[in-house]
This record gives sequence, C-alpha cells and structure tokens, in this order.
Amino acid sequence: MSGSFAAALDEARAAHGAAWASLSQGARTAAIFHALCRMDSGCRRTGTAADEGLPPCPASDAFIARRGCRFAGRRGEA
Repeated sequence: MSGSFAAALDEARAAHGAAWASLSQGARTAAIFHALCRMDSGCRRTGTAADEGLPPCPASDAFIARRGCRFAGRRGEA
C-alpha cells in the first residue's frame, strides 16, 4: 500500500470514528477519495460546519470538477 493511500485511509477512518465500521463500501471509498483529494489540493474543507469560515478550496475549478468534490466551497467567497 502506498504511503499516500495509507495516510488517506487513516485520515478517512479518523474522520468517521466508530461509524467507519458501519459505512457502506461506497461511502468508505468516497471518504478515502476525499482524503486523497485534500492531500493533493491542500484543501482544508471537510464537509462539516467548520467549513463555514474557510475560504474555497485552492484547487482549480477543473480539478474540483474532475474529483466531483461536494465540499470545495463556492468561488468568489473568502
């Protein structure tokens, strides 16, 4: 397992806590993918209420669209 995948898996598990065991395979995959995306883009958004005070994800619009991120935030807000 690559280092970045292992780190993303650890981040996804930590973000979901005890609920990780009950997540569907698709939900687990989405959580790992989101963690990888955050690592690639440097985005700090997690999809929680804490995102309210954060600027939009620094990734390009094309990157966000390719990754299908629901948490990137609206452009033009900061």
